[in-house]
Amino acid sequence: MLRVLRDSFKRLKIVIRIMKKIKSTPGESADFDDENNKENKLPPDESIDFPAVWISELYTPSSSRDLLKGISLLGWDNFINSSFSINEWMNDVRVGASSGKLYLGEIFSDDQSICKSALRKAPLPEGVVSIHPVLSSVTPSITSLTVMFRFNNEVSSSINKVLDKDYKAKIEGGSGFTWRGILFYIFLNRGCELSYSIVSPGSIRKAEVNYMLGKNKEVCSKWFVNNFSGVFSSFNEKKLPSVTMLITDLHSMRPDIVRDDKVLQAITPSNRNNLWIIDGWEESLLALPKKNIDSDIVFYAKRSDLLPNGNSINEVNGRDIADHKVNSYISAMITEWSVKYLLNRYYGLLATSRDNMSGYNKYRPVANLKKFRDFSKLWLHDIKVCALELSDKDTFKSAVVRDFPKTIHLGPWGKDSNIELNDVLAKFRYARANQVLKEADLLAYTSGVLNDVTQTLSSIRLQRFVAIITVLSTCIAVYSLFYK
Repeated sequence: MLRVLRDSFKRLKIVIRIMKKIKSTPGESADFDDENNKENKLPPDESIDFPAVWISELYTPSSSRDLLKGISLLGWDNFINSSFSINEWMNDVRVGASSGKLYLGEIFSDDQSICKSALRKAPLPEGVVSIHPVLSSVTPSITSLTVMFRFNNEVSSSINKVLDKDYKAKIEGGSGFTWRGILFYIFLNRGCELSYSIVSPGSIRKAEVNYMLGKNKEVCSKWFVNNFSGVFSSFNEKKLPSVTMLITDLHSMRPDIVRDDKVLQAITPSNRNNLWIIDGWEESLLALPKKNIDSDIVFYAKRSDLLPNGNSINEVNGRDIADHKVNSYISAMITEWSVKYLLNRYYGLLATSRDNMSGYNKYRPVANLKKFRDFSKLWLHDIKVCALELSDKDTFKSAVVRDFPKTIHLGPWGKDSNIELNDVLAKFRYARANQVLKEADLLAYTSGVLNDVTQTLSSIRLQRFVAIITVLSTCIAVYSLFYK
């Protein structure tokens, strides 16, 4: 008993020593906090703005009605003149009689304090001044809707407040650093992870920036899903494919510059290997996600690239920054990226169905055939039609691809390569579309074979049952005949 108490007392002393160390850490890191905050503060002549975000959604044959319904409910159908109808344009696109892009113009928020004289208004998310919707026909069966959300000055300049704010280092305990885990460790000698980490002010600042950007994108995505639910919404996606635009006054976001600048590291993505240079905007960068499951893109623009005179954002709507040229490029780029994202999701969906069907011990004919029937009704037709159109090499010559400007990959050492983003996306789309098409055909063929085999087995069992009933009936009849 004394030995148990002695060991518990030793473990208690270890815990007390660690707790004292944690409490003394913030006081010891005061000088470190001051130095870190000083390094991560914006220079007086630098400003980082967040003027706009683009959200994109795709519409296949099963979801095209939702797009037309949303357009009709918001009153966007007859927006140009009385002789033009978006519904008619969509119908022409679906039958292959028309193609291209359709700019729906600028639509302002219905908030009277923003713009009283605007003719076209809609209920927009808080902090959004106006939107610019763009319809694009990728193929006759795939239509894209990309919406640029323009933020007001308060939202646009909110990152500067975070970067100028002083933070203090904080302590974060490990997963087992709880009172229950500590008590179990002291009295029962159970394993407990008594580790902790010090989060620097720079890391806190970067987390705050990411939270702020993510929160504004989430609000815009919710508005988009509520009004124009499409194929990504049917996947129960929390976030739709998006492009976030960040503008700097003086600094470029090239890796060799960011590496030596603590301020820019707070807004730099963790993935620095997938950076692209846009033709004509040599100091601006496009950061694409490296993983196929990610759909968030960041566009780092230097003000001198977009505005040669170096003006600042003075107007509420930010027309001097996110103009028609920027909107045209971003809408074309995110449409192409959304097609890639769609094919990856389709392939993952088919792979999941294939794995479920391959489970021999868990195979139940009736239940599995019902699941495949529901899957065919909801997904298989869309998958095969879209993959068939995207697997055609002539699809690369669509209007969306023609509007795609030259974008060069930035090498690992900050040097421009000869790899063009348009070629990369086109080759990937062609290869992945053929994979999806083959996988869908294989799944349909396998399900058909299983259905035929199941029917054959059922017929054999039924024949056996009928034969047994016939034999029993014959025996009963013979018995009745001879023993009556």
